[in-house]
Amino acid sequence: MDIKDFNIDIDSLDREWLEHSNKYVILTCELADAIQEKSEEAETVKIVQADLILSARESGEELIGVKPTDSTVNAWVAVHPDYKSAKQRLIEAEHVVNILQGKVTAMGHRKNALENLVDLWQGGYFSSPRENKNSAGMKEQSGKEKQTRQRKKMNEEK
Repeated sequence: MDIKDFNIDIDSLDREWLEHSNKYVILTCELADAIQEKSEEAETVKIVQADLILSARESGEELIGVKPTDSTVNAWVAVHPDYKSAKQRLIEAEHVVNILQGKVTAMGHRKNALENLVDLWQGGYFSSPRENKNSAGMKEQSGKEKQTRQRKKMNEEK
């Protein structure tokens, strides 16, 4: 889903409302898939870590070059290319989840904006200004009153 999918066409609020739920469902499904991918990557990291620890314990000094203590084994695992690669895939999966969570939140803001725009539309905010019959009559009346006052003032001065 692209950033333009969050834009709102104020001239088509009805269509925007109809499309909003579809966009939201698509995003939440993408988020669910990304969360599943993140969980799978997290499990892969655990499996790679466990396999490397077992290898280090079994092969001992031959594999890691020093006596296999907890700290040396953990250090060897942390710098191993297989572990670093699995860890990087997990970081990337977490990044995708974070982006999609932000988009889902933005969809909530979009919904609020749609609600507010509909309220404004119902209140006539987007309509063209018009002069109603009463206001036109009031202008004439006030104009006549002004002329009358000016005449009285001129007559009083004479």
